Amino acid sequence: MSLSHPTPTSQHAGPDQEDTDHASSPESVQSSWSFLSTRSVKLMVLGELSNNNAQSISANSETTFGDVYRELGPIDINDLVLLEPHFGPRPYWTEARSTSPIGSTCSVIYCIKKWHSTQYTLGVVRSTLRDFPIAICRHDIASHPLFLTI
Repeated sequence: MSLSHPTPTSQHAGPDQEDTDHASSPESVQSSWSFLSTRSVKLMVLGELSNNNAQSISANSETTFGDVYRELGPIDINDLVLLEPHFGPRPYWTEARSTSPIGSTCSVIYCIKKWHSTQYTLGVVRSTLRDFPIAICRHDIASHPLFLTI
């Protein structure tokens, strides 16, 4: 990939007469590369029967969980807890720290809803392609029967 620099409008043009697009400045080249790596990341709410209306956000390699919360807006921030993955031989998920990056290959961010009467246990499904959490939800027994989400 070669980068081309804008050429002056004439051989004797001064800096004020050059193309003012700034497309070749190091900052704009870096931001255009960052723009090229922007991708859609899906938010998957664990414990929901259907994620057909799952929300997606735009992310790049520098996106943090705090950025995700800001993009979601105040209503969703109060309703959702984003889960940060910790991959390895025994993967697990914890409540995401706002300063943690989501990762350069992240395509799904898992989250749970904040229901006051619900307790969650997160299980892990492992496959040859990827690992992902499942929510085992225990609702308030007085108002809801026990159920599992698998």
